[in-house]
Amino acid sequence: MNKLRLLPVLLFALLVVLVTSCKKEDDKLNGGTGNTDLQVYVFNANSTPTSGAIVSLYTSQADRDAGTSLVNSGVTGQKGFVYFSDLPTFTYYVSVSYNNGATIKTGKSDTGVPIKEKEQSALTVVLE
Repeated sequence: MNKLRLLPVLLFALLVVLVTSCKKEDDKLNGGTGNTDLQVYVFNANSTPTSGAIVSLYTSQADRDAGTSLVNSGVTGQKGFVYFSDLPTFTYYVSVSYNNGATIKTGKSDTGVPIKEKEQSALTVVLE
């Protein structure tokens, strides 16, 4: 008789484990870390993703324009994006530069990108 009373408890525990596991898998499928993240996509004027572009983050438009007080930087991969993870919450200004051997192209975000705690944000920059 005691074994029959234990069955509902075990089934409930199994259900909790399954639901929790599915939630974690959903986060992985969406690329989310649950942290404060920013993904920057870089395209050329023809809307083609640009790999090898240098993406730099600054905390003010003045710093970005002067190229001072760099917070973080990264290089876009083959699909034209770079991913910054675990950023402090702040509004970031983005600068992008790309040297294709013949010309240097640039792009930027004039409005700033507000990053909120435990949220993922994305920005698209088109090179000029």
